[in-house]
Amino acid sequence: MNDAARSKYRTWVIARIRKGHTITLKAGISKKMSPAGKAEKAVTQAVEGIGTNALLGKVALKQSGMRSEADCTDELRHMRDEGILGVTNKVWWVR
Repeated sequence: MNDAARSKYRTWVIARIRKGHTITLKAGISKKMSPAGKAEKAVTQAVEGIGTNALLGKVALKQSGMRSEADCTDELRHMRDEGILGVTNKVWWVR
């Protein structure tokens, strides 16, 4: 694994984590199910972090130039050991 692919993967991972994902804080209620007779929209929030599968998939391999999923796993492990990334319940976040 060359250094160019490693650095490109690192920058891609950090950018992808910063992009984040949305979580649902409160589920929506349809008009039929609501006691008031009005529909309520779901409440969502954007958070920084991404699941492990998104960082190891085919898209990650294509965009970063890494050869295999094992190389990506090793690089994530190195980034975690260096203190760049943290992981909790299979969700990666930048420290």
